[in-house]
Amino acid sequence: MRGLARSADGLFEPTAAYGCALAGDAEVPDAEMCAVILFLQRCATAATAGERVDAINAIDSKGCFDDIEIAWRYGAALPLVSRNRAALLETICHLRRRIRAAGGSVRFIWVPAHVGIFSNQMVDAVAKAFL
Repeated sequence: MRGLARSADGLFEPTAAYGCALAGDAEVPDAEMCAVILFLQRCATAATAGERVDAINAIDSKGCFDDIEIAWRYGAALPLVSRNRAALLETICHLRRRIRAAGGSVRFIWVPAHVGIFSNQMVDAVAKAFL
């Protein structure tokens, strides 16, 4: 699996922490989904510790957003196996279930890409440089 490692509980997780690069063959959707996983891991940790978590994750990749929602609605990433990110999607769904089981909520919203906004273009350029 590109950019993934199996954790102690058997789930796949990004191999890089904040500020580190993913595997050299990672693609932009891998980075998007790994960022979602890192965010949801923090939320799940807080929810497990008894904190009320109502997470909102804004995603500018329509493809990633659609895949995450399809996997959630089907209850599995099986319909998306051909897209080669099933483990990432399964991990996102698992974390989402953990947060909900603790009484919280997780919402994903799609926002159009930040084309034409200078500061966001700089951030995108730095992110792409790490890929």
